[in-house]
Amino acid sequence: MTGFEKALLDYFKTKKPFGFPVATNLGDVQDYEAEYFFREFDKMPQIEQQALIKSRGTVLDVGAGVGAHALWFQQKNIEVDALEISDVFCDIMQKRGVKNVLNDNIFSYSGKKYETILLLMNGIGISGSLDNCELLLNHLKTLLKENGKIFIDSADIIELAGGSPEDYGNGYYGEIEYQISYKKKVDQPFPWLFIDFDTLTEIAEDCGLKCNLILKGPNNDYLAQLSLMRKS
Repeated sequence: MTGFEKALLDYFKTKKPFGFPVATNLGDVQDYEAEYFFREFDKMPQIEQQALIKSRGTVLDVGAGVGAHALWFQQKNIEVDALEISDVFCDIMQKRGVKNVLNDNIFSYSGKKYETILLLMNGIGISGSLDNCELLLNHLKTLLKENGKIFIDSADIIELAGGSPEDYGNGYYGEIEYQISYKKKVDQPFPWLFIDFDTLTEIAEDCGLKCNLILKGPNNDYLAQLSLMRKS
């Protein structure tokens, strides 16, 4: 069990608020509040709320965590499949009452097609790199119905990374590493991707997806909607 999993499991059991440090290779360390991962709709950022409100039909929640989004959909009588790679988080979701829990990796998952696919809380970050981002979007296409939508929120972190995009040569400044610690457990660093809207648009179009900007947030963050390009 990772430190991250242990942290959320402890909160689920005790309901006592606490934070745990999350470091990046950019040199910053932030405390994440465990209870935030269990938040209800009114505690979600506007970008996240809009993605949920705009969701239609059967929903695939990618990287569902401990079920914050899935539970909201169930309250609205919207069918949702909560896909999560962590066994621990899947167990928590089931105990919280999430009905359709899929313990799987999105890169290998092949189930039914969906009207809505969500990658929230910078869910595109699971790709880890621009190359894998293209692989992920191409795979998501196979799970999307003809008139379906993919909602992705992310952010342009050039100010946090420092410098300008040209300073990174062939690399991309949004490809970073996270490392989570909890009590005496220090998890292995893992790659995570933040992608600016223009770059996401370019990659999406290469994958045959149209990318529209739905909403801008206060911290260079945004909500994007992707859909299949119409065949001419």
